Amino acid sequence: MQRKHRVAEKHSHLINLDKMNEWIDIVRESDKSNIPVDVMDFFTLNLEKGESVTINVADLIEKHGYSTKDIQEEIKQLLDEIGDGLLDVDYTINVNKVKKMIESLTEETLKDLKK
Repeated sequence: MQRKHRVAEKHSHLINLDKMNEWIDIVRESDKSNIPVDVMDFFTLNLEKGESVTINVADLIEKHGYSTKDIQEEIKQLLDEIGDGLLDVDYTINVNKVKKMIESLTEETLKDLKK
């Protein structure tokens, strides 16, 4: 299965674009085979018959209260149902969420090193 990625640059007018470009580069250079659902905005399954199924992950989490585990299970079930009819998968990553996740993990690691 071929995987593609797109990087969301939402609200780029509110932040330092040079810093945002650094984070976009980090995302582009990272391994795309295991992206956490909670940093995705959209997940699109492209099917053989020219059809596609798009899941608005951000809305499911933020507006409808779905857990990332629930979404992962739904995606897995959908992939199982589609089977060989899947051409590829596209997803849109929210760079701001990735940035916050990495900064939080880095701060936690550095805090532990100072002890």
